[in-house]
Formats: sequence, C-alpha cells, structure tokens
Amino acid sequence: MSLDAAYMSLTPDVITEYSFGEPRGRLEGPDVWKMWKRIMKDVFEAAAVSRHLPMLFMAMQTVPNWMVEKLSPDAATFLYVRERRKHRAAELISDHEVAISQGLKKDEDQESVNLFDEILTSDLPSIEKDLDHLTDNGLMIVAADADTTALLLINLA
Repeated sequence: MSLDAAYMSLTPDVITEYSFGEPRGRLEGPDVWKMWKRIMKDVFEAAAVSRHLPMLFMAMQTVPNWMVEKLSPDAATFLYVRERRKHRAAELISDHEVAISQGLKKDEDQESVNLFDEILTSDLPSIEKDLDHLTDNGLMIVAADADTTALLLINLA
C-alpha cells in the first residue's frame, strides 16, 4: 500500500469536511486514493504552468466538458469535483442568507460548523464571499492541505 496516496486521500477528506461541511469519501473505493493522488499531481503541474501562461489556462477553461472527458478523464474528474464543491458552496451561501433573513445571528461563543460559515459571518468584503471566489479558495485549501499534510504524515511515519 502506498502511504503517500492514502494520506493524500485522507487529508482532503478531513479538510473538505471542515471547509465544506461534508467529507468526500476518497478512501471508500479500493483504487480511489490512487486516482486522487494522480489527479492532484496533474492539478499541481497545471497550476505551475498556468502561473506562467495564464492565457493558455483561460483558453483551456473554454473547452467543453465532453471534450475534456475524451482528452483527459482525470481532468474531467477534477472538473466534476469543482462543480460539486461549487454546488455545496452555493448551498452554504443560501443557508447563510436564509438565516440572516430570519434574523438568526451566530452567538460569539457558538462554534462554526465549517470554514464557509466562518467566512460568511465575518466582516470580509463581499467580493471575498462571492460564489466563484469561495469555491476556488475552498478547492485551493483542500488541494494545498492534501499535499502538505500528506507529506508531513509520510515523513512522520
């Protein structure tokens, strides 16, 4: 068993539950953790390229999902994960707006359910609470955690 792949699947589950209020279950299937490690490696490589060639990255975002599925199943899986995270972020924003409209306010000593709850109740500018911004930042937190925490756990083992 590859511990680095297992840790790279476990740590996003933990941070996704904290960030989005629900785990992803990456360790449930026998080979899911291997696939997720490969996807994360590809995402990190793409991020490095997109930093230097942002126009290429923007052009790639216009490729239809069906074509992405044919060209790179791993990239299609990541896009699916992003869409699910965006849907979950929209639910959390909606829940927050309903709570505000009903006059419910979080007590100072009340513990937050997830990271989004903390962000949405904060005094951050509204741009920081935008759906796409929250989705991308949430995914970045999960991806960064997957790599760094998994490497730390591997080195401690």
